[in-house]
Amino acid sequence: MMTQDRFHLTFRWGRLADYLVAGLIGLAFIVGLASDAGSVPRDEEIPFGEGVLWQVQRPGEEPSYVFGTIHMNREDILAVPEAVKSALNDARSASFEIEFDERTAEAIARFTLTGGRKTLDALLGPDLFAEVVEAAEPYGLSVHHVRHFKPWAVFMMFGKPPSIVEDEEETNGKPILDGWLYEQAEERGIPTYGLESVRQHLSPFLDISLEDQRRLVQAALMGLEGDQTEVERRHTELVRRYLDGELGTIIASFDEDIPAEYEDVITDFNRRLLEDRNHLMVERMLPQLKKGKAFVAVGAAHLPGNEGIIALLGEHGYQAQRLH
Repeated sequence: MMTQDRFHLTFRWGRLADYLVAGLIGLAFIVGLASDAGSVPRDEEIPFGEGVLWQVQRPGEEPSYVFGTIHMNREDILAVPEAVKSALNDARSASFEIEFDERTAEAIARFTLTGGRKTLDALLGPDLFAEVVEAAEPYGLSVHHVRHFKPWAVFMMFGKPPSIVEDEEETNGKPILDGWLYEQAEERGIPTYGLESVRQHLSPFLDISLEDQRRLVQAALMGLEGDQTEVERRHTELVRRYLDGELGTIIASFDEDIPAEYEDVITDFNRRLLEDRNHLMVERMLPQLKKGKAFVAVGAAHLPGNEGIIALLGEHGYQAQRLH
């Protein structure tokens, strides 16, 4: 099995080390969806909008635990609550969105890179490609690297400004929270499971048209042209909300200030990224939940809402109790 160091080196090629980070959180940055820090969006109508750790139990079964992660490696994020440590230590199984092993890393690389097919300049056209090359320079990327990325991978990379990516890489060299939890499970001999294949995990990108990928790249570039100090402030606010368990305010902010020209593609992207995958992941976690003492860790944005994982588990007879 691949060590965590080698796993993350694989992603660092081309500064995609934060592949799992960029997803939903990146979307909030690049199209300006994160709300102003002084204006907390209303989330009263978002079920299970507060809390990151839930005990779920069905009559006749032992309790299991669902933990919402944030795909970052800051020290304050890796200092998980004692209730999370206790749930993992007592677990019979540990399930994650995908597994952090060598096959996963290799598969993501295959999906991310053009692999000798049409290179990015041919897919985007010369003008848009030139903009991407200029924007990629602060990430430490040359034109040679960039031209081998698929358009959606560029969108992911630009999900965070380079200053934030660099800070997270250099601060402690540790894996993101999901990878750290995966390490802890393996060290304890707890069987690990992936709730999705790599293809399913990447489906929000792989199943959209080239034109929509181009539009996502354009949205990313538009975000990078903005005030980077403001973006970094929003990042800090977003982390604070996560640490305080305010998931509903994060989700509510995603619907604010979407540029009209990108509203359709972003709305469709959100549905693919969250709702469609939530249903699949719930189906995949049910066998382990039935055995009891299952520990499930997925991105926190997958937990709240009527189509969120906690609500969907309720449709399968599971009662949820917030623990943190």
